[in-house]
Amino acid sequence: MAGDPLADPSKYNISPNSPFYQIIKTSPGTNWFKEITRPARIQSHQLSATGGSEKGTYSLGANYFNQEGTIINTGYDRFTVRANTTFNPVKRIRVGENLQLTYETRQGGGEAGEGGAWAQAYRMVPYLPVYDINGGFAGNRVGESGNGSSPVANLTRNRNNKRYGYKIFGNVFAEVDILKGLTARTSFGTDYSNEYSNSYTSTTYERSENQTQNAFSESFGFFNTWTWTNTLNYNKTFGENHNVKVLAGTEAVKGSGRGITGSNQNYDLTSVDFLTIQSGTGTRNTSTYNTGRSSLYSLFGRVDYGFRDKYLFNATVRRDASSKFGPESRVGVFPAVGAAWRISDEGFMQGLGFLTELKLRGGWGQMGSQRNVDANNQFSTYASGPRESWYPINGQNTAATVGYRQSRQGNLTTKWETTETTNLGIDATLLNGRFTITLEGYNVLTKDLLIGQPRNGLQAEIDQPRINIGQMRNRGFDLNLGTTGDFAGDFRYDASLNFTRYTNELTQMAEKGQVIYIGASRLGNVIATQEGYPISSFFGYQRDGIFQNQAEVDAGPAMPYKTIGSWRLKDQNGDNKIDDADRTIIGNPIPKFQLGTNLSLAYKNFDISTFIFWNYGNDLYNFTRWFTDMRGFVGGVSTRVLENSWSPTNPGGSLPIISSADTYSSGISTDYFIEKGSYLRMRTLQIGYKLPAAAASKLRLNNLRVYIQGQNLFTVTKYTGADPDISLISDNTANNDDQFMGVDQANYPNSRQFIFGINLGF
Repeated sequence: MAGDPLADPSKYNISPNSPFYQIIKTSPGTNWFKEITRPARIQSHQLSATGGSEKGTYSLGANYFNQEGTIINTGYDRFTVRANTTFNPVKRIRVGENLQLTYETRQGGGEAGEGGAWAQAYRMVPYLPVYDINGGFAGNRVGESGNGSSPVANLTRNRNNKRYGYKIFGNVFAEVDILKGLTARTSFGTDYSNEYSNSYTSTTYERSENQTQNAFSESFGFFNTWTWTNTLNYNKTFGENHNVKVLAGTEAVKGSGRGITGSNQNYDLTSVDFLTIQSGTGTRNTSTYNTGRSSLYSLFGRVDYGFRDKYLFNATVRRDASSKFGPESRVGVFPAVGAAWRISDEGFMQGLGFLTELKLRGGWGQMGSQRNVDANNQFSTYASGPRESWYPINGQNTAATVGYRQSRQGNLTTKWETTETTNLGIDATLLNGRFTITLEGYNVLTKDLLIGQPRNGLQAEIDQPRINIGQMRNRGFDLNLGTTGDFAGDFRYDASLNFTRYTNELTQMAEKGQVIYIGASRLGNVIATQEGYPISSFFGYQRDGIFQNQAEVDAGPAMPYKTIGSWRLKDQNGDNKIDDADRTIIGNPIPKFQLGTNLSLAYKNFDISTFIFWNYGNDLYNFTRWFTDMRGFVGGVSTRVLENSWSPTNPGGSLPIISSADTYSSGISTDYFIEKGSYLRMRTLQIGYKLPAAAASKLRLNNLRVYIQGQNLFTVTKYTGADPDISLISDNTANNDDQFMGVDQANYPNSRQFIFGINLGF
């Protein structure tokens, strides 16, 4: 360390081929989160033009969007052009297109998950500075400071890692009025994307676990989905009272992609611009792959009937066939019906002058889902490699016989996940639109849930298929209130409130008593999916205080580790021992309710609007405490360890006594990780001014409006993590579905934004 009389600056050396000698000056307190973040600019420029005549219309637009990352050395660039046209070449025929082309660039490394910059900021100790005495990166190779890595160093070294890609999205269509009220339409569209990416892994010198070999990889891939839709639409009014609409159609969707990736090690050069796969002197690896090859064919029809626009009825049916499922389970049929009664049109309601409209509606329907099923789900696949499946069957020492091993287990019986929804609602408009009320109750039953098949202890470690494991129910209601109007002459207002509450329960498992567990990075089985509880429920041990003396230790249940000052865990089954059978549900990620409020007020040409959101009653699993409180690794420690650890002088501490012998507390999931996730947040606030029409006309403008806007201006919460706004997130590996809700594994928080904008119309 700098200041040590034994430190000799003349010996300073961080090059890999000489004796390592680094001198670091102790920091009075490095704020690693501050070091990796910055105020970042966002700019968006939009230019559009519209026009047309009886023979056709057009809408053209171009947009440039640039966002500097609030994490240093990250950013995003996007150029977009758009064209929408419709032409009427002859009577009763219309043709057109909708096209959008995007080119985007992403710079830098990741910031989420255990290996990301945000997590490393938790793990680095504050007494290490960012740089050593000569400007090199400081790290935990010096002293006992853990195995984290400097997020500043990581982000700087990854600054040239980029991804470039094009996206083309659009369709062409044609419509023909065959007869009066009968229209045929055909549409063919594509959603194409390609991406090139490169990644350079630099050698490091400052870590306790250094990267001693540099590496370079690059990849290119494309994916395209085309959709061809054909419909017949019939609309006819019979007499004055009966209106009938009939829609029939077909749709074909096909997606496929292909990619190639390569990597190598040991490069003499470090600039990405001069690196190629073949210029490395290490082991060259290349591979190609297919992506998402699947197809979907659908037949659908819909009938709408209205009598005097007072009694309304509709019925829909879809038949979908997907290649993602096996031959016997490929087809799903999904019907739906709905009805509505406009009560306000009845004669007995005409005397209620305050009531503008009142409608009662209800419906029942089914919808199929294949969204989280891999295109290869039904197939068992095999792989070959010298380390995995080659073997010298004849006993030779110089060669091996090529063999194959199973890499994926398929399932031919996996079928469509079906969501069945029953709803009943009422819509009311009062005082000629001044007030609106919408109340809807619903029951959503999801059958044949598609979840990854859990692997038992006897199965090989290969990829498992999605299977149908049971059914889940969401039951709740939504309430929407709105009002609009003016007062005091030039004041105008608009306000709306949306309140939603629902409960979630896994009502049935395919196998009685089955439980599906998911781990979170360094802890196993922190989430349990089991019958009778919400999906993604948090799972673990409940704490039952701390052993205060030897008598309590002796009287307590048998545990893998217990001593004075250690956690006492709750003996759930009363067998006087703590084991896996004592784990239970310890938290629920589903909120009790959510409320959103939009408010706007205008005076002459000035306006102000805001959106405030309130989330209440859910739990969050704050896994970052494993690093900062449970000291799973040596590294950054929260002040809670200093202030709340048990000691003879602090018997009321909530954390166990600090002891190097206690490896048990950091190896189990407990309710210590559970925190309340309620929060109140102002998501947007905008203030604007529109130039009067007469003044704009003098400037040869149709309109001119300027505004300033803030996003995420404040948050009120008791959650101790970076951001309580965690719903459906990924653990930076593969758990990106709704089995993995509400777990904070160093998730990057929402940023506060300030925006200035100007809208010009010519």
